[in-house]
Amino acid sequence: MANYQSTVLKALQDAEDSLARYGAQRQNSQALAQAYGLAQRSAGFARERATQGTISNLQWMSAQRDLDSAQDRFIQAQARTTEDYIALQKSLGLGWQAPGQV
Repeated sequence: MANYQSTVLKALQDAEDSLARYGAQRQNSQALAQAYGLAQRSAGFARERATQGTISNLQWMSAQRDLDSAQDRFIQAQARTTEDYIALQKSLGLGWQAPGQV
């Protein structure tokens, strides 16, 4: 009986930990999505200003590099969110299938 209770408590702790990780990662992903959107706007403005000659091409390329970095961080966060979602589903005993699989 003690082994059973220990197993159930461990499973509950695993589910709680997975839920906490998934929730935190979703918030992080949302924040990085906003940062990516702002970087897109900034790069767009920089491109316009470079076309008009009010900033140098070096400044425009810097804004583009910042955009690329923001996009990379956002994509990585999306991947971690997916991994954490899968771990949550597994911890709840629900399993997981990729979209489109039967």
